[in-house]
Amino acid sequence: MPTKKGIDYLTQFTRYAFLYEDDREIYGAEKRFAPEQTLINDMSDCDDRAALFFYLVKEIYDLPMIALRYSTHVTLAAQFDKPIGQSNNFQVITTDKI
Repeated sequence: MPTKKGIDYLTQFTRYAFLYEDDREIYGAEKRFAPEQTLINDMSDCDDRAALFFYLVKEIYDLPMIALRYSTHVTLAAQFDKPIGQSNNFQVITTDKI
């Protein structure tokens, strides 16, 4: 299977193969699962899915990745040999008055 197709498959699998539930709703606090734990639990959150995705991509394709952490979400990006799709360039404007 070509790398892009494999990564697409793993992305879809880790996003949609498990029911989503925030750890605070289930356990009352954040609880991080190891990749194997995500596979055996009925529900998971984005941290658990990102850890599983990272593990699978690293084991199968050994691609470099970066974690993108937001206040209420985490996601991963994998680096391919060549760019895929179109890039988005943003100009960041900052001021001292924020």
